[in-house]
Formats: sequence, C-alpha cells, structure tokens
Amino acid sequence: MLTVIRQARTRAGFFCSLALAITAASCDRTAPSEFRAELNVQVMLRQGLHDRVEMPVFVNRTYSIFEEPQHSLAGAEVLIWSRQWPDTLRFAEQTISGTTAYYCTTMAMIPVTGGETCWLQVIHPDFDTVRARTIAPDTFRILYPATGDTVSDGDSLVFRRSRNAKGYLISYDYRLDGDTWRGWIAFPNESIPGLPYDTAVMRLPMVWLRTVEPGRPYQLVVAALDSNYFEWAGGRAQNPRRDRQVLSAGISGGVGVFGSICEQACTVYVRQDSAGRRCLRQIDSGYFPLKRSNR
Repeated sequence: MLTVIRQARTRAGFFCSLALAITAASCDRTAPSEFRAELNVQVMLRQGLHDRVEMPVFVNRTYSIFEEPQHSLAGAEVLIWSRQWPDTLRFAEQTISGTTAYYCTTMAMIPVTGGETCWLQVIHPDFDTVRARTIAPDTFRILYPATGDTVSDGDSLVFRRSRNAKGYLISYDYRLDGDTWRGWIAFPNESIPGLPYDTAVMRLPMVWLRTVEPGRPYQLVVAALDSNYFEWAGGRAQNPRRDRQVLSAGISGGVGVFGSICEQACTVYVRQDSAGRRCLRQIDSGYFPLKRSNR
C-alpha cells in the first residue's frame, strides 16, 4: 500500500517540522488523575546525502491537555553508541540555527554505516530512563532516472532494494497556489498491489510528477527506512489521533522514535506535458491523492 504521509511548506524546514511534531505528539488526553509524564525522544540517524550534517536529538516530555507544552526539556543525559565506534557519543543541549535540541559534543558527525546496530539511552532525574535500538539500512543505488534525464509521469523510478530496510520514503516539492510545498510518499519494502515484484529492484510509477513545476531542475530524494522510523512515519499518517502505539516506535521507558535512514537522490527535468494535472492515478488498491495541507 502506498501512503501519502503529509504535505508541508518547504520553507518550514525539516528540523522545525520535527521539533513541532515532538511538541504536538507530547499532548496526552488522559484524565489528570491518571496522567503520568514520560520522556518523549526523537532521533533519526542519517547516512547518504546528510551523513556530514549534525543530527540533533529532540528531548521533551509528555504533557496533559491542561498543561502548556514546551519546545524542549533541559537536564537530560543523552548517549548513543555502537560496537563499531571507539567511544560513546555524548550530547548536550544547544540552540543551533534557532533549533533547541541535544547535539553531539564528542564528534562532529555520527559515523553510521549500513547494517550497523546503534543504541540510545536518555537519562533524566525526573523520568524513567529511555532506551532504544536501531539497525541502519544498507546503502542502495538509484538505477533510473539518472541525474540530468528528462522524465514524465509515465516513467518509473527504479532503484536497488536496501537490505535491513522496512520501507522507503520519497520526498518531492511542488507548486500550489503560489507556494512551494513538500510531499512525502511511504511504501513498504515488499510487493505493492498492482505492480510487478522483483526481489532485487523496486519499480514505482512516478505519478507524483503531475504535481511538480516543469522546466526547472527537480531533485528526487529516496530514503530507505529502518523498521522504527517506517512504523513511526507510516503510523502517524494513518492514525491522526496519534495513539500510544504510534507514539512509541522502538522506544522503551518513554515515547518517541529512534530510527535510521539512508538517502539517495538524483536531479532531473520534468516534461512540460507531465506536470500540472492534479488528479488521482489508481494503482490497484494504492494511489497517490494530492491533498493540500492545513496552513
């Protein structure tokens, strides 16, 4: 099943979106007498396109509906380690480019490789300790299109499957009513109804090209997701109420997600007759609906 996760303005930025998500997801509708605050932690280890970008760890707590949520929680000890690293990575709360989160203080970049198992521990004196584990997806390669190609909505995106990946995420930009928006499509690393199955290669019709602006370079980004991040991303899309099962993906002792992804990209051009036709393209039980997000 193909799932359109959400659309958001690109100028909001990935980190701002994730920071807002952790705040929104922290609200709990449990009655005051039953409510018990927990740590809410969100981490995504990245390799591929952004393996040299500092990745923050967002730490907050859950809030009852009678409390005013905050954007972060101070006083936590954040550790991430792997048996392949010489040292445990330690993080401290900092504000970088307007984003308050925990950033690594022992290394400039987190050295994640495909197939590697990483562990997370977050300790705070007022809450239970959070522990989690992720197995990073292996690297993969986009076979078609190649950078510089001209494509249409009748062409297929073709890439080699990633070992250890639970699913994939495709992000794309499009123009709507004068604004630039970003959409995401999630799908599992298995057979998709209505499409031929290949154990080594994934083929996906690029019908979302109907929503992009033609005549300019267009970056197509494909991310292989570990099981934690795929569960968290897909679950949040399919359950807008964000129940507890969706809130916890690979996390024990609290809520949130500790995930890892591997990203690949190519820059292409879209044919003039492919874009601008906002409609539904049925693929058996899966489809790509274009929905405008709330501003």
